[in-house]
Amino acid sequence: MTTAETDDGQAQLRRIALAGELDALTDLPRQPDDHRRRAYANHPHSGHNALHAADRGSGLKSCSWDDVGVVDERASLELLGSDALERSAVVANCAMNRERQLSGVNSYTRELGFSPLDVLTAIPVGAGRAESVAAAGWLDLCCGTGRALIQAAEELRLAGLSERTVLVGVDLVDAFDPVPAPPLNLELICASVANWAPTRTFNLITCLHGLHYVGDKLAVLTRAAGWLTPTGRLVADLDLSSIRLPDGRPAGQRLTAQLRAAGFSYDSRRRRISCTGRRDARLPYSYLGADDRAGANYTGQPAVHSYYADNR
Repeated sequence: MTTAETDDGQAQLRRIALAGELDALTDLPRQPDDHRRRAYANHPHSGHNALHAADRGSGLKSCSWDDVGVVDERASLELLGSDALERSAVVANCAMNRERQLSGVNSYTRELGFSPLDVLTAIPVGAGRAESVAAAGWLDLCCGTGRALIQAAEELRLAGLSERTVLVGVDLVDAFDPVPAPPLNLELICASVANWAPTRTFNLITCLHGLHYVGDKLAVLTRAAGWLTPTGRLVADLDLSSIRLPDGRPAGQRLTAQLRAAGFSYDSRRRRISCTGRRDARLPYSYLGADDRAGANYTGQPAVHSYYADNR
């Protein structure tokens, strides 16, 4: 993103604020204050004030909420930068993926419609493979406690497949389930998916409901598409209504068309995005910042709206 593109996007936001178009950009229904005060107990930044206006990434000024009867602790139209967003209680307290199992009622298998283990065990590994890795890999972004990965590692151990598989989970919060004897094929990493990158490719990459709490959602998707093997599969939950233009409107059908042109498939009914095979995906959007006060999305949980300038 160029400085000029960022300046143009921010100028548009300032014009909206001065015009008083508050409803369009900020989605007036707010979450109760306790949603913003509760932080996951082990979040490394839980002692910081995520609502302080000095932490805003965009530096935009805003109209007051007094005229519309809403009291807030920060300027209403200021967008969060990446660091401030990751200190937000909405992001740190996200509960969507904390208890999800590998199989069963609340599970990856049920959510995805297939078992990750079936994907891994169906892949031939070892000498003579066309791909450069010697083990089938599953990467789970925003993995929560890592429970499903831990369970998968145990099932693979019992099947004698530990040496043929690699399981990696990444989550912003270091609250992983305890593993008394960590298996060699499992790695749980506390890091931001916004800037973390792997050192290998994967046959399966999942992100179940994690993008709801990410700022630059499009960057995570396009980067992850580049971490696939030639036949690998990426599956993620993506609510396109959470991707907004500077005037507050959802990016809409143009974004859907751009995603499909870049090689992604989008299921609007399930709000599920996927792609097969490694690709160098590029999208004509520049990230401006995020709003963690967007309110509940279709899951019923507070989520984050991401704002982009359209570079067409």
